[in-house]
Amino acid sequence: MNKYLYFQSGAIDGTDATEECIMVAADRVSHYEMKTATDLRVYFDTTVGQETTTGDADVHVDHSFAALDVTSGKHKEALEAIAGAINAGGASKSPMVVVADVANSKFVSPFITSCTITVIDKS
Repeated sequence: MNKYLYFQSGAIDGTDATEECIMVAADRVSHYEMKTATDLRVYFDTTVGQETTTGDADVHVDHSFAALDVTSGKHKEALEAIAGAINAGGASKSPMVVVADVANSKFVSPFITSCTITVIDKS
């Protein structure tokens, strides 16, 4: 069964100003990066959004990503919870893994506290 990772950064407002919600197939995750002591990035491969030349130094290789706020130094525990949820089996398990749902205060790990989403779109 395919697993899908769900990220929501806040209430959906129906505007193009920010990305509030994204769901990505788990096999479309490029890599995870510990950006700072409290910032864990989940980068998606180039099939999620489109590659562009943004000139933004914060956008790693122009990939779309979700930035998760984590308790300082708890990256490993947060990653373990994500991996465990992706690998959870059984017929009753949902194919959707809620990694971060800020609007409803639901997180796959107690060490994840917030989320922002950056999707690189073709302009």
